[in-house]
Amino acid sequence: TRYPVACAPQAWAAGAGFQALQACLGLQIDGTRGLVQFVSPVLPPFLERVELRNLSIGTARLDLVLDRHENEVALRVARRTGEVEVVLIV
Repeated sequence: TRYPVACAPQAWAAGAGFQALQACLGLQIDGTRGLVQFVSPVLPPFLERVELRNLSIGTARLDLVLDRHENEVALRVARRTGEVEVVLIV
């Protein structure tokens, strides 16, 4: 490419949305222990629900639903296959 430095900000920006979501949800994944944690999750006022589908943790798979209720976030495991623990820490 003629302007190789121009690609660096674009590559970073492509992942920014996912990083922001991970930070809001307090999402921590430990694949070796089969553990998914949500630590003090927060959803902004414009976002009432987040659905994470087919999340892979080792050989396990998860579908998770997070709903905002005023200033709190509720977590529901919609589907779980395999050995994986899901923890909500408020």
